Amino acid sequence: MAAPRRIPTAWLSRRSLRERIGLGLALLVFLVAVLLGGLIGKASELQARNRIGQSLAIDAQRLAERLTTELATRARELTLLSRMESLRTVVSTVSIAPSVAGSGALSVATAQTQALLDELKRSYPAYAWIGVATPAGRVIIATDAASVGTLISARGANRDGMRGPPPLPGAQDLPEDVRMIDLLQPIRDADGSVIGSIAAQLPWSWVRSIEKATITADDDSVIRRETFLVGARDNVVLGPPETAGVILNAPSVARARAGLTGWQVEPWPSLNPRDAQRSYLTGAAFAVGDGPGANVGVQGLRWSVLVREAEEQAFAPATVLRETIWGVGLLVAAVFALAGWMLAGMVTSPLARIAVAAERLRQGDDIEIPRIRGATEIDSLSTSLRALVATLTRKQEALDEMEELALHDPLTRLLNRHGLRLHLDAMLTQAKATGSSVMLFVGDLDGFKAVNDTMGHQTGDQLLCLVAARLKQMVRRGDLVARLGGDEFVLALPAPAGSQDMAAVAVAQRAQAAVMAPYQVGGSVVKVGCSLGGACWPDHLSATERDVGLMEGFERVLAHADSVLYDIKRTGKGRVDLFGAPRNRAGEQVP
Repeated sequence: MAAPRRIPTAWLSRRSLRERIGLGLALLVFLVAVLLGGLIGKASELQARNRIGQSLAIDAQRLAERLTTELATRARELTLLSRMESLRTVVSTVSIAPSVAGSGALSVATAQTQALLDELKRSYPAYAWIGVATPAGRVIIATDAASVGTLISARGANRDGMRGPPPLPGAQDLPEDVRMIDLLQPIRDADGSVIGSIAAQLPWSWVRSIEKATITADDDSVIRRETFLVGARDNVVLGPPETAGVILNAPSVARARAGLTGWQVEPWPSLNPRDAQRSYLTGAAFAVGDGPGANVGVQGLRWSVLVREAEEQAFAPATVLRETIWGVGLLVAAVFALAGWMLAGMVTSPLARIAVAAERLRQGDDIEIPRIRGATEIDSLSTSLRALVATLTRKQEALDEMEELALHDPLTRLLNRHGLRLHLDAMLTQAKATGSSVMLFVGDLDGFKAVNDTMGHQTGDQLLCLVAARLKQMVRRGDLVARLGGDEFVLALPAPAGSQDMAAVAVAQRAQAAVMAPYQVGGSVVKVGCSLGGACWPDHLSATERDVGLMEGFERVLAHADSVLYDIKRTGKGRVDLFGAPRNRAGEQVP
């Protein structure tokens, strides 16, 4: 059996004390750099993962909301046009008696309709084509005169209106490689029968412009992120080059369809010969073309919106940082080896202090790397490490600030819906544990639309900020104030006495009175009303509803408060009412 090899000590035993200290110091400094590099690199990687993932999720959500809003707006425009009497006159007359198309009254109606279509196209240049057709599909009025008299190859009409998106005329004015988004809206007579249709086309370059304005760019303004719009059949309808029409089987597609917005790291299949299979940070959201006001015409435009960034690309700064720290550590180790050889006794003590501070920092203690003056190298090392830790601290604070922004409304700085749900979860959990209740009031501003219409949206935004400031002044410590959107606000007030808690009701009444006081906005005095509808959790939940989860119960109580607000608005406005309270003949609550 061979004897075990002994660790050679003869070489070290022949070294001088100065050499030993120098080599030991070099090793110590390098190990500190490796330790800090590993910890900082890992921390930076985790921070980058969360920061970029949240940013991707926000980008996907913003793009989905923008597409939904834009498509709904376009659909509303077509709906409004379809209800105009001049348009109905033209379509019904031409459909019934084409021979009278040149009559005087009809010519006036046709000219009015043509002017409306042209004005709509001028006011929103993204429209490539707008036209009106008979039930048979023949175009009778269009922004492109060459398309008048041609047929729309539609899929037909039913009681729900024209189904889309079929190919429409007008594409001859665009490059052949530009695909179109088709919108159709039926035109109905007074009996609700379809007498024709109005259609419009938007180029896919319009979606690209929305994408460019929405997706976050890096510090050097180079967009490294890739955006995908995935259709109902898992086909890519918009994406990077050579991916259009490719079937995408990614987990985030299913998550988006299920309404699960957010981000995750997931493997992606290869979508083209130059795209290797690898992992991406992926943000997901869902865009629907048939949102509020869209009605019909865009039923086929239901897209999963994915925004991705390659994992190695996202973590590249953290890798560079870690490698830089290791490289700097190696260089500093060499410098301090020489310094240790020259200043053995003076070096060992300061380095020990630095090593102890670094170890405590690794263990999570809230301390600073000591500033050690004396030898230049030691001073440089301590200063560099302090600056490095300070930089990481600032980055962490910046990340915390980004997370804070994600929970608050950017205009009023009140909690947004996501922030409200996050804080309300803790409030409801505490209330459930103590057998207490939470009073929810939903309110909006009476007359706010008139302020926007007469004084401008800038004045309206200033007014919303002033309202938010008054609400925050009126609530108690521990109460929550949130803005859900527009002029809609929510107060969440702990109510130990349940629905009979007059202190919580008094807070809501004070808040209403404060909101209704006059405002000085841009040199003008502005007054708005305020209505608040309230409901109490869990007092106003049925026995079966109390068995659901906390947040689901909150949503039901919020719906109760909404219904109270609706009743207030319907019966006179300017009141604070609670769900289920008795009312007089005027609809007002009685004690």
